[in-house]
Amino acid sequence: MNKELIKIESYRVQALIWNVASSVLGVCVILMGVFSGTPLLMFIGVGVLIGGIMLGSSKTATYRHEFKDYFIRSAFERNFESRVKINWEGMDLGEIEEAFVIPYGNSNRSDDEVVFDYKGIHVRRTDVSTERVVSNGKTTTRVQLFKGQYMVFSFPKPIMAFTVVRENKWFDSKPGGLFSGCPSTEKVELESVEFNKEFVVFSSDPHEAFYLLTPPFMEILLDFQRTYGVEVFFGFMRNEFHVAINSEENLFEPSILVPVKSISMNTYDTDILKIKRVIDQLNLIEEGE
Repeated sequence: MNKELIKIESYRVQALIWNVASSVLGVCVILMGVFSGTPLLMFIGVGVLIGGIMLGSSKTATYRHEFKDYFIRSAFERNFESRVKINWEGMDLGEIEEAFVIPYGNSNRSDDEVVFDYKGIHVRRTDVSTERVVSNGKTTTRVQLFKGQYMVFSFPKPIMAFTVVRENKWFDSKPGGLFSGCPSTEKVELESVEFNKEFVVFSSDPHEAFYLLTPPFMEILLDFQRTYGVEVFFGFMRNEFHVAINSEENLFEPSILVPVKSISMNTYDTDILKIKRVIDQLNLIEEGE
């Protein structure tokens, strides 16, 4: 391994040691306190456990940042031949909420926003999770609404209105709600029977929806759905094309259990090439006009 990989591996080992050692030590001290009937030992054990978990989490975060700065940045820059900016805090949650593309809860998180340009299209992608948390004072219920990748592409056509495309389910998929601030929309039936079967479209301007969702572009969205094989969402607004993939995973989070030397530089190429495919298809729209 080169010096950079050796340094990253040292961060991984530190994170692993702190997470495992603090947990084992804390549990052992707690058990000693339980079996000896010594409340002080139990209290100390809990303190060791909590402190170890906090420090272990910090060590893990450091490792993951170093890992992603090396592997993820390199993978994107190699595939797109572009300088890449990584924002560890993720995309602005307010922007995601106001796009009304994905279901949004009261406990939401974004991290690892990767920003770059390719073939004249500006791209931002991030990992997002949204949850609805309900507490009655005694119990807390968490319902996951969305977990996956959220991407924003500059669009080669002007977009003046607001349009959202969601998978066609038996219940109403209309974006927003009564007091959400979402633009007023109406359901749009397109000419493609196959597309209408798979997706439902809501737009503040049906004429623009027809202008954007041409037969070739509807085929692109159907192809995108088939490629990922999970629930997908699309949105058009502010001259941008929003894509959300409900993959139920945080794509670029490395495990501290896997040694760095066993990770290939090409590990993430398959997922990155899917993004490149979308950009190439967007370019075909512009070239076809």
